[in-house]
Amino acid sequence: MRIVDDAIIGRHGEIPVRRYGHGAPRLVWLHGGAFSHGGLDMNESDAVARALADRDLPVSAVDRDSLRASGQSFARELAAAGVATEHVVVPETRHGFLDRLADGAFEIGIDRLAAALA
Repeated sequence: MRIVDDAIIGRHGEIPVRRYGHGAPRLVWLHGGAFSHGGLDMNESDAVARALADRDLPVSAVDRDSLRASGQSFARELAAAGVATEHVVVPETRHGFLDRLADGAFEIGIDRLAAALA
């Protein structure tokens, strides 16, 4: 089976996409892991896409950060309530990147936090 990791450009940078099979996708699969976590390697994303592609049904699985929108909404609500708020999105990251110390975005996030707190 042909599996290709790719990316599309979103508002905050690249969004990982994994293409299964050949030809135009019959399904664009956006799986969010109970809308709180997830990724292209989760069985609910990968195994489902593989099973469909095995049946000659091409799939494009799209990684997404389902919590980013709630963070944006929370920042707007704080600002509307008069709380000094700065909403920052570190490009090409997803929710929880500060839990992944080996990720280069970790250092970027810590630098931004340190600068804001100095």
